[in-house]
Amino acid sequence: MPETELPQSIEVGEGNIKLLRYPSLVDAGASVSVKLFADEEIAREVHAGGVLKLAMLSSVQQRNMLRKHCDRFVRQNALKFPVNTGDLVEQCVEACYAYVLTNTHTIRDRQSFERAAAEVKSQVVGLGDRLISLLERIIVVRLTIKNRLSALSSAPEYLLSDVNSQLDRLFTPRFIVETGIERLGEFPRYLSAIELRLAKAPFMGPKDKSDSELLANYSVQLEKLKNELAAGPTMSSAPRLAEIRWMLEEFRVSAFAQSLKTKIPVSPTRIEKALSAIKGGSKGIIH
Repeated sequence: MPETELPQSIEVGEGNIKLLRYPSLVDAGASVSVKLFADEEIAREVHAGGVLKLAMLSSVQQRNMLRKHCDRFVRQNALKFPVNTGDLVEQCVEACYAYVLTNTHTIRDRQSFERAAAEVKSQVVGLGDRLISLLERIIVVRLTIKNRLSALSSAPEYLLSDVNSQLDRLFTPRFIVETGIERLGEFPRYLSAIELRLAKAPFMGPKDKSDSELLANYSVQLEKLKNELAAGPTMSSAPRLAEIRWMLEEFRVSAFAQSLKTKIPVSPTRIEKALSAIKGGSKGIIH
């Protein structure tokens, strides 16, 4: 990490031709380097990874202890995870470091990094124990739900398809890192909502099907926006797309298991407004 602050942006070029670029730390494997990016959101994301790698390199003892705990947990529970899950041990380690290293965009000089590194060293191993405890809960509940789905031969086909798709979206190959520890903490509620919904099977009622169809429509719209973003020149809408993704999960709780309550206010109107804001290129915050 440089002694003086790494600027948030700089101008490059000569004469009348000036380009705004965004310097970031970059994970270079066994080290980190500095690179300029044309897109601010990409620069921010890459910088977070660079800070995380530097923190790992600066806390070898803690990282190795954390990895040892995670490795033991994974070996004992490997068969309970979805078969396509990626490197679980490294996901657990990365997720713990990412959770401690909040506001990585402000860590841009040696002094701020040393403060953050001290927090990592004092917290990351204990955080790993908390993560392991949480994962133990949710992977068991996921298996229970999968077994329940297999036994519901008389349930409507749309229900089985919808719940299986929901589980696939929650438990992606890199779900620990992609979801993050804070959001993983909501998984027990999401999974409990599925269990409450399945407890009504096979007599679901018309509203269950209409809500499933509504959610499927929102998911299609969201996926289309993600594809358009991936093909575009900027990643500025990525955080808002992630926000909508979790709005849909909260809406499932509201629609299928109201007794569990939602973490945020959510409704079809709010979801449609959020989708429209991105479609229209709005940069406002979703309320």
